Amino acid sequence: MRNEGRVPVPTGRAGRPSLTGEGTHSPRVSFRMPEELRERAKARAEQEGKTVSALAREAFEHFLRTG
Repeated sequence: MRNEGRVPVPTGRAGRPSLTGEGTHSPRVSFRMPEELRERAKARAEQEGKTVSALAREAFEHFLRTG
């Protein structure tokens, strides 16, 4: 088998840094929302200089703290 033109694939895990702690997996949660809500979240996150994920984490933390 010839390997010409193939790029080696790294075997280690790469990606975002853990939110739980170094060397620990951060669980992922996903859910659906109406497009209008997604657009509002995107605009708010951009206004605050953060990602939609960061905005969602903060909102969820606030909801659980005050709920």
